[in-house]
Amino acid sequence: APAGNTNSGPGAAPGRGGPGNRPFGPPGNWQNMTAEQRRQMQRQMLDSTTPEFRAQMAEYIKQVESRRQSRGLPAFRPGA
Repeated sequence: APAGNTNSGPGAAPGRGGPGNRPFGPPGNWQNMTAEQRRQMQRQMLDSTTPEFRAQMAEYIKQVESRRQSRGLPAFRPGA
């Protein structure tokens, strides 16, 4: 992949994603999106990633949460 291409990970589709063209993350402030815009973003994420990649991300988040809890940190809440 060309240097600087942040959308080249497993399951990523070119030309989709949030800031910096990452495969995950809304392109703006999630709280300021309408319910329909959030649903559309979720559909785009599902369309642009493989089930395997989504499973890897879910496992990663589970491990991060476990480490945060073991260190006495509050749970991570995206967009909060």
